[in-house]
Amino acid sequence: MFLRSRITTAVALAAALATAGCGSDSVGPGEFEIDDLVGSWTITRFEYQADSGDETYDLIDNGLSGTAVVQSSGDYTFTVQQTGLPAITTTGRFTIVNGNVVDTETGGTPETLDIQRDGDKITITSETETFDFDDDANTPESAADLIMEWEKN
Repeated sequence: MFLRSRITTAVALAAALATAGCGSDSVGPGEFEIDDLVGSWTITRFEYQADSGDETYDLIDNGLSGTAVVQSSGDYTFTVQQTGLPAITTTGRFTIVNGNVVDTETGGTPETLDIQRDGDKITITSETETFDFDDDANTPESAADLIMEWEKN
């Protein structure tokens, strides 16, 4: 149950963060256009890192795989699959506001993303996450960063 909850939370964030980049140049905050997001993507890194200490939890190493498809309209479909669990699919729309990527998950609130592109690789960072590194419901979650990397198919 814990991992499914973590994946569901991560799906919302990942959908918001997970889809951008193509070409050979670098793009950072304030520089994105919708064309930078269009295409099919494979998640290659999905990792929580504790803000204090050296704890990490890599969802990819623990059986998670994921894809994202972004249309020229900005509409996206994001799917993750954890080994042994049903796939989770999230939809929404990306828009560009002053060169920044804004995600609105279907039924959700718009969120501006911290996203960088270097060629066909996207790095997405969220510094406002929490994660239960010891997988113990009786201890509080720790402040953590979520780091994701995506590659264009």
